[in-house]
Amino acid sequence: MLNAESSTPILSLSPCTDDHEALSGILQPYEWTMHRASTLADSTQLLQRHSIGVIVCDRDLPPHSWKDLLLEVAALPKPPLIIVTSRHADDYLWAEALNLGAYDVLPKPFDAAEVRRTVRIAALHWQWNGEPALPPLVKVAGASGAHRVERKAFTGGRAKRSRSSHSGA
Repeated sequence: MLNAESSTPILSLSPCTDDHEALSGILQPYEWTMHRASTLADSTQLLQRHSIGVIVCDRDLPPHSWKDLLLEVAALPKPPLIIVTSRHADDYLWAEALNLGAYDVLPKPFDAAEVRRTVRIAALHWQWNGEPALPPLVKVAGASGAHRVERKAFTGGRAKRSRSSHSGA
């Protein structure tokens, strides 16, 4: 079933080999180029060598998480869309993931039809649009040296950090 979205490379990012196998089996009819990574470091190396359109990422990537992945891909010229997976895909995870810029959330165990639909639509969106649903997250150092995460706001074609409503000294 080769079609337009088949040219979008997909990355399965999970410490669990069973996730990679399940996704490969579910997505095999689309003939996507599938890459696999077990850690955030492995995925960073792949992203430096390949243009990835969609990342299907486990919520937990010890010692990191999917939020760290959002920070990693923010600097890419055409960041991949991130689909978060979890056995605990509750309303909180859905709201948090979508608010921070993930494309969608898929519960585990995987429902084959839902995985195909979600990844296919994300691949089409990335291929034809390529813009993230929300501006990317950036890591910002505070006065104390601690880091916080902010969302970039896009205005007039130039990126500008959004500021919180409370002022600091």
